[in-house]
This record gives sequence, structure tokens and C-alpha cells, in this order.
Amino acid sequence: MSYNLSDLKPKEIKEIKCIRDGSLHGKRLMELGFLPSTQVEMIRYSPFGDPIEFGIRGYKVALRKAEAFDVILHKG
Repeated sequence: MSYNLSDLKPKEIKEIKCIRDGSLHGKRLMELGFLPSTQVEMIRYSPFGDPIEFGIRGYKVALRKAEAFDVILHKG
């Protein structure tokens, strides 16, 4: 079972392990800075739960749950 970006709770910080193989959003996510060994923080959910706001590399970005699902995190 993999642990992905969409599983994070508010204010939780984890390190990115990889982008899911065959991801439709993979290239865009990497261009936004979602690269292996990068720390990412879940900031908050929107009022209806989608999109989700994340902090990465000193800036904030909002991703849909489907996009966040493609980013796999280290478990520990």
C-alpha cells in the first residue's frame, strides 16, 4: 500500500518518494517542483475538500485530489 500526497493531514510535512508511473499529471507536477527528496506540507483543504493547498519549496500550490494521488511519499 502506498502513502500519497492526498493522504496528508493539515500541517503535516513529508518527503516525496516519487511520482506514480504512468501518471497523466507527472510532468506538470515535476515542473511545479514535486521532485523526489523534496519536503511538502499540507496546508489546508478548500471548503468542499477539493482542491488541496500544499506548501513546497517556499511557495503554495493547490492541487486536485487526483493530481495529489500521483505523488507517492515516504512512509516515515
